[in-house]
Amino acid sequence: MGNLALQYAKNVFNAKVIAIDVNDGQLELAASMGADLTINSRNEDAAKVIQEKPAAPTLR
Repeated sequence: MGNLALQYAKNVFNAKVIAIDVNDGQLELAASMGADLTINSRNEDAAKVIQEKPAAPTLR
C-alpha cells in the first residue's frame, strides 16, 4: 500500500515523498519508484533527519 501511495503522491500531486522503513530492500524499491528521500529508521533518527531538511509545503 505504501508504494501505491508514493506513486499517487508523486504523479497526482507532484509531491516530495519521504519513505521511512527498517528494510533496506523496501527503501531501495521506494527510491526506484521516485521517493525523494529514504530513511532507515533502524539506523537513523527519522524525525531528526526530516527536521534538518529544508521546509517544504505539505499535503493536508
